[in-house]
Amino acid sequence: SITKDLLMNMSYKILCIPILLLFSASGIHAQTDLSGEWEGVLSQEGKDDKFIYRVNIRQYDSAIKGTSFSSTESGDISAKFNITGIWDKGRLILQEIEQLEPKKPRWCHKYMTLQLSDEEGIQKLSGDWKAENCTPGTIELTRLTFANISSSSIATEEEVIEKEIPFSI
Repeated sequence: SITKDLLMNMSYKILCIPILLLFSASGIHAQTDLSGEWEGVLSQEGKDDKFIYRVNIRQYDSAIKGTSFSSTESGDISAKFNITGIWDKGRLILQEIEQLEPKKPRWCHKYMTLQLSDEEGIQKLSGDWKAENCTPGTIELTRLTFANISSSSIATEEEVIEKEIPFSI
């Protein structure tokens, strides 16, 4: 009957809509390219000090590598690090793996879990960080630039994995 066919057709459409939404939502973060420069503020729980924090990210699929730079607000004290990470389901996990400058004093190697947000067209990464023997805190970064990388200069997956060091938790 026409009523039965109409109801079955509507049931099919009602079932398809959530499935299509699920697939389209899961693709949002999979296509996100975080490559570029990000800058913001890093703070520690219970302390007034704020640090300027800047990262330069190169992304290959879900693998991340790059450098970070942290300094006091005055710029008198600073450090530069190699970083590695992974982009997974809308979450960026970053780990400072090697202090490049200065050789001394040694800074905390931070491990951070960041969420991507878009506020009126401005992309932000924000979340918590922690490090061994250091007071944990929060971080908020704003995208400054998108990487303008030609396909020939993008790191291969093997190059990224080769230089990765396992995260400390």
